[in-house]
Amino acid sequence: MDLLPRCRNGQNTLEDWLLLLENAFDSNNIKNFNEATMLFIQNEKVNQHNNKKLIELQMPIINILAKNSSKKVQRLDSDQAMGLSNSIYTCINSKITLTNNLWTSRGLVNSANGIIRDIIVPIGYTRGDLPETLIIEVEDYDGPQFFDDLDKHNYIPINPISIFAKQASGTRTQLPIRLGYAMTIHKSQGQTLKKAVIDLGNSEISLGLTFVALSRLKNINDFLIVAFPFDRLTKIRKSTCLQPRLDEEERLIQLKNKTLHIYRNFLPE
Repeated sequence: MDLLPRCRNGQNTLEDWLLLLENAFDSNNIKNFNEATMLFIQNEKVNQHNNKKLIELQMPIINILAKNSSKKVQRLDSDQAMGLSNSIYTCINSKITLTNNLWTSRGLVNSANGIIRDIIVPIGYTRGDLPETLIIEVEDYDGPQFFDDLDKHNYIPINPISIFAKQASGTRTQLPIRLGYAMTIHKSQGQTLKKAVIDLGNSEISLGLTFVALSRLKNINDFLIVAFPFDRLTKIRKSTCLQPRLDEEERLIQLKNKTLHIYRNFLPE
């Protein structure tokens, strides 16, 4: 989309805004995006949407608590613990997203989506304990089949993993998943989504969020967007962080050109 580069620097035109608003979601078009990922700016809205979708499944919900080696490790959030959360609410048939690379060559990668099909707990299990394993249907898995039933060719056992948190000098053990109905725009970086519903909020709380959100999709028809005023885009150019970023980009361009000039005789024809 030509409007994408303009999103980076707050240079969007009125035509850009009107084009985006053609995708404003309403009761008529949202039904085609029921399975789409919601992208929010705030964690609070992510949690609200994930919990709402979990309750709608009308299945028994469990709270999976991590095992932390110390209080210091327990205070770490998931971003500080390689994607492992202290607490995960989930249930059978819930949509989840993997938070770690488990088997990259077979599709079990960070951000892969799946559905929990079974929860296996140990004998003597009590509320909050770690399950022994989750049976997860992972859409993009293409490795060996674990079950005889051909309909379960991509059902995979996912076990708890342990990480060492250097900053807290301790370990956390947890299942490498999170609910997958919604995520922050920040966490969506690097992902390509099939469909999404985007809520840009009232302001660019971190420079680049609008660009990141809109560039998660391959086609403008693959997302809906919560309606917003035109100045939500134009206020980006007033960010105090914009000029330092532009200066750094210019410095890197000059450095690249200088390096190419110095080593041009060593480059292949």
